[in-house]
Amino acid sequence: CLPGHTAAVRSVRISGAVVFSGGLDGYVHSWSLETGLKLPWSMRHTGWPLAMHVDPESKRIVTGCSDGSVYVWDPALAGAR
Repeated sequence: CLPGHTAAVRSVRISGAVVFSGGLDGYVHSWSLETGLKLPWSMRHTGWPLAMHVDPESKRIVTGCSDGSVYVWDPALAGAR
């Protein structure tokens, strides 16, 4: 079990050694598969993150939100574009 969300988890993706999860608490969190520890950044959404894709080449994360927004996240920059 990887604790971190305060509501149901709606989507999960794995990219390399990192697990990303989107929850109905409005956050996408990330964990190390090797250690099981939560990584030091989370992505806040204005609605619920309902869909997620991790691009293997750019390492960017694209999330679709319940309010109609689409976010493109770059974990290296720790923020949305």
